[in-house]
Amino acid sequence: MTAVRNRFTRFSALAIMIIFAGIACNDDEQSWTIESLSGVQSNSVTFTDRTRVTVDQSVAFAENTSLNLSGQVEFLMGENTQFDLPQTVSIASSSHIVFKASGTSAWSKLRAAHPEVNLHDVSISGSIIGLDLSGAGNVRLENVTITGCEQYGMYAVSLDSLVVLQCSFSNCESDAAHVKFCKGRFWKTTFSNSVNGVYALDNSLVFTDCTFRSNGLTETGSGMRNLGNDAAYRVEHCLFTDNYYGIHDIANHDVELVYSQFSNTHYFPLLFAHPFTERVLIEQNNILPGPGERRIELTTTGNYRVGRHLPAANNWWGTTDTTVVTSISSFVGDGRHVANTDTIRIEPILLTPVPAAGPR
Repeated sequence: MTAVRNRFTRFSALAIMIIFAGIACNDDEQSWTIESLSGVQSNSVTFTDRTRVTVDQSVAFAENTSLNLSGQVEFLMGENTQFDLPQTVSIASSSHIVFKASGTSAWSKLRAAHPEVNLHDVSISGSIIGLDLSGAGNVRLENVTITGCEQYGMYAVSLDSLVVLQCSFSNCESDAAHVKFCKGRFWKTTFSNSVNGVYALDNSLVFTDCTFRSNGLTETGSGMRNLGNDAAYRVEHCLFTDNYYGIHDIANHDVELVYSQFSNTHYFPLLFAHPFTERVLIEQNNILPGPGERRIELTTTGNYRVGRHLPAANNWWGTTDTTVVTSISSFVGDGRHVANTDTIRIEPILLTPVPAAGPR
């Protein structure tokens, strides 16, 4: 009889919990204000805390209008819809602004193309392109999260300046961040689970205390892929882990790589390819292999000149056996290897890890 009573008591408690949970869910839904937005907005728009906004058609703003947001605001974006932000966007402190798909189909993108763009505390998901900044001037992003895009997370082309602070770009079917012809700075930002964490073409970029994680695993890619005839970057105190390539650099014009950590790379942590190594500084890093032994490769394809010397001294390679650290490869268009007088100068090597390497 006692066992029956105990079972009944547990069943009653469970039933009460389910009832209260249902009431709580209903209260949660009822406490949100439901709004809708579509087409060109000729007046300024304001949404306050706990507002859900359905967007069934693309949204744009007329000149001299603004978008004012405070608290928790969610935009539920319909299939293929685009949201063009006005020149003036006001987001109150401690807000959480969300742009996400209203169903299972992808929406197009959030676009900001004004002389000054300042976005913070924004989450974007389920779109084709997360945030399109092409055509903007000076851009500042802080605490922006972009994930689950069918193409690029952030798309930035020809910006005057780009400052990205404590952001996250992840799970994109192409590049987490696609950056071309920009001068930019990234701090404490994560690029993960995409083909390339960063795809960079002809930029001047600085990465500080950033993390590049699990990129290039479903399709060959890199934590960072650098290309162009006028490309420069500095990577300091960053972590590259579980990428197919850590850094795949096809430009090699102006490179500074210091106090960074490479680990569990599926192929080469560092792959430098093609014609030039004009100004390269690779020092005070911990560069450890993944499944293979090689840590760094210098490769030449086609009719590019050889006889280059890639400096990479004063790093910790996880070994004192210098014969397993480097790889030199040169081949012509049909895949035949040819003689190569390139060298990678790794000595002197460090005998212990660099304590300060990696994000702080």
